[in-house]
Order: sequence, then structure tokens, then C-alpha cells
Amino acid sequence: MNGVPPAKKMDKKVIDTPEFEKYAEQNLILFLIDLPGGGLVINSKIFQDYEKFKNKYQSNALPSLILTENDGTKIKTLKGKMFALENVMKQLKSE
Repeated sequence: MNGVPPAKKMDKKVIDTPEFEKYAEQNLILFLIDLPGGGLVINSKIFQDYEKFKNKYQSNALPSLILTENDGTKIKTLKGKMFALENVMKQLKSE
């Protein structure tokens, strides 16, 4: 991902780790949304798409990990430290 520093931190400490990659390969279909590093331009296409996503999944925190069914129905949003692999894996495995 190319976006904001918190997303880069989550990538490095969670998404790009062998443990997460192995779990994701066996259990998840990943859909990653990245925002531009310079921020959102109000009324741009990216901003409009982000607003739709944010409203659909009731997510104001960035970065967020949201679990959905195949049809996009929200199961849950992972909470807490998205930069802590242990926190993320514990929540994923409890699903």
C-alpha cells in the first residue's frame, strides 16, 4: 500500500507477516483499500468511494480490518491495535 503512515505500519507489522499471510491464504479473501498519502480531495472520486465504504461498514478508523461475507455483508470490525499481530490474529481466530 502507498497510503498514510498508519496503513504502512499495519502492512509492515501485520499484513506482510508470514503468520498473517498464511492465515489469509487459507481463510480470507483480501480486499485492500488504500487512500492517497496526500489526503483526500473533497468531492473527488476517491473521496466519494471512501464515503460510501465508510458509511456501509460504519468505519471511521484508519486503518481498519473489516470481515465480511462473500456478498459484502459485514461480520465484524476488528478492534484495538491494528499494528499488533497478536491482537489481529486473536480476533481473526475467534471468528
